[in-house]
Amino acid sequence: MELGLLASTLGDLTYILGALIYALPIPLRRLKNWAPKLMGDGVYIVFWSFAYNSVILLANTVESSFNVSWTEYFNFIQEVQGYFISALVGLEGANAISTINLAPVSTISILFLAVATLFTAILIVSIIVYQYWSFLSVLGIVLMAVPFRISRSAGATLLSFSLVFYFGLPPMIDFMKLLGAGSVHAGLGQILSNPWTFLTQTGTAYIIEYYLLVPTTYLSLLAAITADLADTIGGYGGRIPLDVVSII
Repeated sequence: MELGLLASTLGDLTYILGALIYALPIPLRRLKNWAPKLMGDGVYIVFWSFAYNSVILLANTVESSFNVSWTEYFNFIQEVQGYFISALVGLEGANAISTINLAPVSTISILFLAVATLFTAILIVSIIVYQYWSFLSVLGIVLMAVPFRISRSAGATLLSFSLVFYFGLPPMIDFMKLLGAGSVHAGLGQILSNPWTFLTQTGTAYIIEYYLLVPTTYLSLLAAITADLADTIGGYGGRIPLDVVSII
């Protein structure tokens, strides 16, 4: 892949820049301090460039070993999205032809719209991650490879996002079912075919808990893991995790 080659080349360039700064016969301490940093960065980026193929192999192994099914995941997300959009359309239609101003119906419409919007956003992010996660991973490494750590943080975040969300999104349906959404989802189509059911407090609580709070909590957990992994890969405060120069 051209981006992988570019990342490796930038890593080599960074190391060479560090070595050249070391060799400069000028007493500029602040510039000289960059020499070991650049050399360490260069080795670190070359490591990630070569480790990328191993990451791809690991992804395929995990996907096959743990029965990670993106097809089942997409079916689940699209099913929920379709249910709530259909229910929202039906509810709005019933409210439009009604001669009575039903204030609770407007509240339920907002709830249905919130769920439909959330799952539409999840679907869009999922498609991007599924289709382009390998490209995003390599692009993250390239950004990390830019000399003088100009885009180190952005690259580490992009790399972490692609890895965490690729592995973490499909198990979300198991997480929802584990917390009880499975029993609710089993009859969701029949329940939403009569949206008036959710004028009750219990029905509203089910929707808020299982189709708003649970997926939002799970996505927040993935985001937190992404941030921690980005700090680890990119190095806290702009430092790489290992003192590569002292090792070599």
